[in-house]
Amino acid sequence: MHPKTLIFVGSAVLTLAALGFMVWFGTFTPAAPGEWAKIHPGMTRSEVLKFAGTPRESGWPENVTETWQRDGLICHRRLFIWYRDERVLDLSEGTWLRGCGWLRRRIESQ
Repeated sequence: MHPKTLIFVGSAVLTLAALGFMVWFGTFTPAAPGEWAKIHPGMTRSEVLKFAGTPRESGWPENVTETWQRDGLICHRRLFIWYRDERVLDLSEGTWLRGCGWLRRRIESQ
């Protein structure tokens, strides 16, 4: 291989590794609102709405899940809540990578 090819390939690998490192450690993920940390299983839906505001995705009451999201350049900060009888049953909050799903998240269940 030519030295220029080796330099190009090496640079590409290092760039991808650096990008992956920054994605994994949240450089491209917006911070979660402080109110999201106050939400926990057992809370009523009205309490959740008081802390989190209007959900981004909701089909309440037919759909028993709601999603809040803060958009970033590559990753999103996402809060996903599943209700049973108008109380939080499960919640997931963390980094959502486009096309891949959850990277790191806080999971709480009742």
